[in-house]
Amino acid sequence: MMSSTRHLLPGPTAFALLRLRIRCTTVAVLCTGVVGIANASGIPRSWFTDLLVAIMGLSLMPVVVLIWWVGFKTYAERAEGYTTLWHGDPGLEQRDPFRGTTLRPAGAPYLDGQTFRTALERCRAASQGAPDQ
Repeated sequence: MMSSTRHLLPGPTAFALLRLRIRCTTVAVLCTGVVGIANASGIPRSWFTDLLVAIMGLSLMPVVVLIWWVGFKTYAERAEGYTTLWHGDPGLEQRDPFRGTTLRPAGAPYLDGQTFRTALERCRAASQGAPDQ
């Protein structure tokens, strides 16, 4: 399934940025939920509630930046003729986000979730110097 290794654009790939955005969004939603629960339960304003609101605000900032950055990186990858996203543009070559190995040629059907994850695990292990299985 995998073929030659190609160069990726410098910096984190759209796939890596999207995973980070999902993680940051999860933290931001949890922080917002805690602030909402504290507000609904009538906790009086104190240093603790101020700290919760500050954490909530700080957790939302990376999400806003990553929304923009993922879009920019996706556009840059598209301009180079490839994607690192699981369901990126089907007309583009799909590369693994670690080494640039081709996972799916342009125009081929999408990889199913298990095949994509298996290919990523192999590529990640190979990029860290572990033998390919």
